[in-house]
Formats: sequence, structure tokens, C-alpha cells
Amino acid sequence: MSDISRSDNWDFMEDERITQLMARKLAGEATAAELAELDHLLATRPEFLFQAELLQQLWQKGEQPAETGDSYQQHRRRFADDFDAPAEEEPAPRRRYRKMVVALAGMAALLALFAGIRMYRGQDAAPLASRAEVAVKNGSRSSLLLPDGSRVWLNAGSKLVYDYNMNQAGERLVQLEGEAFFDVAKKADRPFIIKTGKISIRVLGTSLNVKAYPADKITEATLITGKIEVNIDDKPEQRIVLAPMEKFVLEEGPAAAANKPAKNAHQYLVGNIRPVFEEQDSVIYTETAWVRNQLVFNNETLEELAPRLERWYNIVIVINNQNAKKYRFTGIFDKETVEQAFRAMQLIKSFSYAIEGNVVTIN
Repeated sequence: MSDISRSDNWDFMEDERITQLMARKLAGEATAAELAELDHLLATRPEFLFQAELLQQLWQKGEQPAETGDSYQQHRRRFADDFDAPAEEEPAPRRRYRKMVVALAGMAALLALFAGIRMYRGQDAAPLASRAEVAVKNGSRSSLLLPDGSRVWLNAGSKLVYDYNMNQAGERLVQLEGEAFFDVAKKADRPFIIKTGKISIRVLGTSLNVKAYPADKITEATLITGKIEVNIDDKPEQRIVLAPMEKFVLEEGPAAAANKPAKNAHQYLVGNIRPVFEEQDSVIYTETAWVRNQLVFNNETLEELAPRLERWYNIVIVINNQNAKKYRFTGIFDKETVEQAFRAMQLIKSFSYAIEGNVVTIN
């Protein structure tokens, strides 16, 4: 209990420091060192970025802040004279002081709101204010640095949820929907755990790729360096340990697809990964090429490839030609447009297609 209390006190002191630095910045009184400190704090506490922008607009325009909940309303009533004062011409120093009071009132409200949120702690969930969600739309890729120093690359159509305070927890837990490549910082006393909805991966410090799109029937974990342990959620007694350059594949069986409980609802296999392209200075693996902005496919049917193309190009593919679904393709797309990609595939297999907006119809 004392550890949680110390953590809360530290967070609250940090919040107070952020509000102080915001006020000094808005007043034009912050030193270069204080501005650098504020930038660092906002980088570690991104939940304050929206509030910082809100108060910046308030300072510039002299308008009241947007409503942010009951805490804000209480402060608005307490500072009624400042919010609702008659709009008469005032000396510059007094106007500056009044804007400072308004800004500080808004920041006090926001600080109270965050403090109240932190008081709520579920047994298994992190505090609401300490959780971050990063989502990447189709047609895009992104990377981010987690608070523990781990680097994550997110593929198109993916979402990652993590805890800002993961460095203070016994384990570093993240939740993934979609595909991500992790370069996990080594912290032997705090394992890094990735949950996907079907499997859990326990990591001590390694680099790996995890592919777990909710709509896909296959979930994959590919280990590049280090060592990981994979648990299947509906078979908690099973633990699969992967060595470098090994790949775990979990395939949804008929029972799982029908939402029926069964011992063999999911089937898995473990195998070695092999490069699809290899030269003296370059090795390309299907599983991780996307991190280098390359879409690599090896002997995949058009039906299997279609969801990847949809996410990569942010398109919708409609296949009316049943024979075309079984066509197999091997290749690498780097900077090709949608038109160039399908034209190249046409050179391998004969089919017709039409592009209208973001919809590609294959006949």
C-alpha cells in the first residue's frame, strides 16, 4: 500500500510541476531550462498535451476554456468573477494578470480532474489516466518509444495499448490488435508481456514480430533475437518457448470459428523462418520486411494476400473471379502505387481488374 501511495504522490507532484511550468510559459517568464523541462515532462505524460494546447489557445484569445467535466464546472463557479468579468478596457498589466488567473484556474481544474481519475484503480486494470492507445490507420505505418525504452513499430490497421507507468509496475504489459515489431528493452526484474486476445507472449528483452489482426484466422509470433515464452489463452497449461529465427503460428480451427468450445479449437505449429531474398548486405524476411516499408509475399494465394493489400494501400478488394482467388504470387512491393502493384500481378497471372476510388474489383 505504501508503494502505491508513493507512486501517486510522485505523479501528483509531477502534475503540479507541469501546471507551474505551463503557467510560466504562458506568462512569458519561463527560462530555457524550464521550457526544456516542460517538453520532457509532456513527452512522458502525453495526456497533458491536449490540455496544454487548450490553455495556449485560452491565453492567446482570452476566451474561457472548453468544458472538461464536473471538476471544471466547480472551479468555474469558484472563479465566477474572473470568468464573467465585464469586458472593459484595463491596463495591460492587469489584463495580463487576469489572463494568468484564468489560465491557472483552468489548470487547477484539470489537475483536480486527473487527480480524481488516478484515485480509481481497478484490481487488474491500470488507472484510466495512465493508459495510452496508439492506433494506425490502413495505408500507414508508425513507430513509438515506450516509457521503458522499448521501441515498437506498428503496421497498418493496428492498435497498441500500454501503461504510462509501466516502469513502476511488476510487469510491463501491452495489448496489441494487428501487427507490431518490438525491440524490447532488457529489464530482467520486469518481464514484458504482449497480449493479443488469443495468445500471451512473455519477454525479458528481445526483438520479435507479432501479427494478430482480430479478423485473421492466423496469429503469429516471430522471434528474431533473444528468447520468448508463448501461452495460448484457451490452453493456459501449454507454454511454447521460441529460439531465435523461430516462428509460432496459431491457426483458428472450425470449432473456434463457430465459437464452440473444443480441445482442438486452435492448432499451432513452430518452425524456422527463411529469407525470401538474400544478398551479401541484405536479407529480407516476409515476417519483418514491413518495418522497412516493404510488402513481401511468398507463394501466397490472392485470397490470402488480399487482406494484406487492403491494409497496405487502404483499399477494399472485391474478388468476383473464383479462379483468381487461388492464383499464387511471390514478390516485393516497395514504392509501387495501387495501379502499379496490380499491373505487376497481372504480368504473372491473367485477370482483369477495375479501380474506382479505393475499391479494386477483380473479375
